[in-house]
Amino acid sequence: MSSREEILRRAVESLMEDERLRSNLTDYEAEVVLNWANSWLEKKILSAPEEKAEEIASKEKERVRNLLISLNNMLLYSRSPTLSMAVGLVEKHLNEGVPFSTKEILEWVTELAGIIWERRSGS
Repeated sequence: MSSREEILRRAVESLMEDERLRSNLTDYEAEVVLNWANSWLEKKILSAPEEKAEEIASKEKERVRNLLISLNNMLLYSRSPTLSMAVGLVEKHLNEGVPFSTKEILEWVTELAGIIWERRSGS
C-alpha cells in the first residue's frame, strides 16, 4: 500500500466512524453521502503529489466533514427538505467565504438542471 493509499484509508475511516455525519440519515441516505465522500477523497488524495498528500487529505476531509454535518443536521429538522433548504444550509461550505459570481451560479444551476432532468427521465 502506498503512502497516499494509507492516508486515504485513514481519512475514510475517520469519516465512517464519525456519527455526526449520519445520525439522522437512513442507511440508504448515509450510503449515498458516504460513497460520495469516499470518491471525493480518493480523487483528491490519490492524485496529490506524495509530499502534499497528508496536507491535502486533512483539508479535504474537513471540507467533506463540515458539508456532511450540515446535511445530517438538515434531516434532524426536516425529513422532507427542499433543494433550496439544502443549498442554503451547505452554501457556506461550498463557497468557503468567497461569494459566488453570477457566472458561476448560472453555470452550476444549468448543469444541475441537466443532471436532474436526465436522472428523473431515466435517460
